[in-house]
Order: sequence, then structure tokens, then C-alpha cells
Amino acid sequence: MFVLLPAADTEYREWSIDGVAVRALAYPAVNLTEAKARLESWLPELRRRFGPFPTLHGLSLFLYNDAGGGMEYYGGTITSLSALRHEVVHSYFGCSVVARTYPDSWYDEAVTSWFEETMRGQGHTALPHPTGATGSVPDHPSRSGSARWRIPTAPRSCRPSRIASEVPIR
Repeated sequence: MFVLLPAADTEYREWSIDGVAVRALAYPAVNLTEAKARLESWLPELRRRFGPFPTLHGLSLFLYNDAGGGMEYYGGTITSLSALRHEVVHSYFGCSVVARTYPDSWYDEAVTSWFEETMRGQGHTALPHPTGATGSVPDHPSRSGSARWRIPTAPRSCRPSRIASEVPIR
């Protein structure tokens, strides 16, 4: 991720959070101490559930304010503090698993939103499957022999050839 701004107008910090190299650039009005505390509170949970952070170089952040949205990119995000978790969760579901076609790209946003709400403790009522099938989303597949799908745990890069239909199903 590349952000070009005058150095006098920004603050830059580097951290290692649960083994993930994090580089953060922000306008001075953004509380980088708060950003680090938020990452420390849930980044280890993402790694426990889904495996190593998907990008080998770590996570790059550009924080522009304390309210609003953001946009995820491979290995980084331009985001507000309030959307930080949502955008970082995309690192697993927007890059590690890629939709085959553009109309299928809802998958990334749906899974990211569902997981973010689940992490906040919001419950969800399961909808009946049209065929009557039942199931649940397991923890990281290496911890569960009953996984119905899996996310690659350590992709070397985010290649367009890694499409959802190529993710092995056990």
C-alpha cells in the first residue's frame, strides 16, 4: 500500500502485534495508541481462528479520522478508527478467498460483516437451508475434523487464480 503525504502532516508507528508486523500512518488527530489497543484486542483472535495473517509482509494502515468507513487492500487498509476491525477482517476474506465473478463479490462483505458482528457478541438465528441441511462455520480447519470449507492458511500472494471454487472442501 502506498500513501503519499507530507511527513509533517502525519504520524508513523510500527508495532508487532501477535507476530504480525503493523505499520500505521495517520493524521495527528487520530489516536494511534487507541488503534494499537484495538488491534491487540482482536488480531490474536483472528489468527487463532483463521491461521497466520494472510500477507507475509504484515499489515499497513492509513488512518484518516475517528469516524466513517474505509477500504481494504491486499495487506493494508485506508480506514477510520471505527471501521478498523472490519477492514482488517477483509484481509482474510477479501484476499485469501476470492470470488469467481464480480456478482459473487458479496461473499467477501457478507462473511466479513457476519464475523465482525459475531466477535462483538451479536447472535444470529440460523435460517433454514432449502434442502434441510444443517451445519456451522467451524474454527480454523486444523482444529476441527468436521470443516465443510476452509480458508488457505498461508497464501504466498493474492492471486486471481485463488477463487472460491478452488478452495478445498472436505
